[in-house]
Amino acid sequence: IIAEQGRMGVQLFYMASAFALFYSISQRADKFGFFIRRIFRIAPMFYIATIFYFVFYTIYPNPNIEAASSDAFTFLNLFSHLTFLHALSPYWINTIVPGGWSVAVEMLFYLLVPTVYFIYKRYGVNFLYISLASTTAISWIFNYSIVSLFSSDLPKYWPAFLYYNFFTQLPIFILGMII
Repeated sequence: IIAEQGRMGVQLFYMASAFALFYSISQRADKFGFFIRRIFRIAPMFYIATIFYFVFYTIYPNPNIEAASSDAFTFLNLFSHLTFLHALSPYWINTIVPGGWSVAVEMLFYLLVPTVYFIYKRYGVNFLYISLASTTAISWIFNYSIVSLFSSDLPKYWPAFLYYNFFTQLPIFILGMII
């Protein structure tokens, strides 16, 4: 039971990451170059893991993979992982690399940090409070709409997606920025 709750530690990491990134971007003259540095810190190992697991699970299918079908290991899914866009798909979010959803969400967040910081510097902390409230509301509306739309027939892989997806996690990042 305790091991199953390990995914909750990801949110603590997201908050600490947002705090550290917001602090570090404020200390640097080059506000937009940090994304390139982050890519070279994270992407190479993720790419190696993606290729490894893609080949491995294609040869030895894993019945525990959270995929919509045996067609999950397609080149389109591979491309979504290499571009970190699998965090936006309920069918691919946690397929090729175990736990890869957290890396994709983090990378999409990295894309937003320079813009959010720029707007924050212009409008102040109230922008972050408004962002926190609006992203939380959007996440709740999105999740409620999906659950209501499917009622009792929610597809098997959607509950995990509703928890892991970028939009559900975004308020956690913004909270870290506020801190």
